[in-house]
Amino acid sequence: MDKSGTVFDEIRSYPGQKGWKDYIVNVVYDRYALDGLSYTIQFFLGGPPGKDTSFEKRSYIGHVYSFGGRQSSSGGSCNNCKKQAAAQVLSCAQVPLTIHLLHHIRDKIPDHSIENSDEIEDYLRLHLQWRVVKYGGEVISEEAWKDFSKLQISVLRGVGRIRSGNAQSAVSVSSLYSDYVPLPEITDGKPGGLQRDKTPENSEPFVQQNKNAVQPLHKAK
Repeated sequence: MDKSGTVFDEIRSYPGQKGWKDYIVNVVYDRYALDGLSYTIQFFLGGPPGKDTSFEKRSYIGHVYSFGGRQSSSGGSCNNCKKQAAAQVLSCAQVPLTIHLLHHIRDKIPDHSIENSDEIEDYLRLHLQWRVVKYGGEVISEEAWKDFSKLQISVLRGVGRIRSGNAQSAVSVSSLYSDYVPLPEITDGKPGGLQRDKTPENSEPFVQQNKNAVQPLHKAK
């Protein structure tokens, strides 16, 4: 049987429901962590920590780029950058995980495949890694993570659904995403990761509002 045809069944929220578990990396970061120097946070689904496969190119799944606003340059910096740095304004971005997890389920990635959906969160705890790379290509060492004290990386799990009453056609596909909650056990103990003791005590969804994603498909001329 072609497993790719039933791959969304692997991440159904609950048996019989028309919805699926959606996983994202949520990144809260400080643009001025390196005195405004640009940097990139790269994410990988590779081998366990310490293994040679942790940061292989084939394990790369996405990144967050922090566009710099140097404050100490000879020409000065924009007033807005200075105000944001002084106010400790943080930025936020997300990296999608679900499509990469589906590939790992379907393709049986060598050395670190997922056998079934029950393993997904344990799999992320073991295999999701990240690193910070300065503008120019220098990888930040563990000792230099003190400059990223405001960085918080978390994994959120939500529910994706096809919009009710949405007519599926060759023109667009519309989905709703909601009810995201943090999974601190995945990032606990990792540099910059959300720790168990920092998670809100209540169980309310982390992201309250729905997210509507519409992908237009252009007709061939």
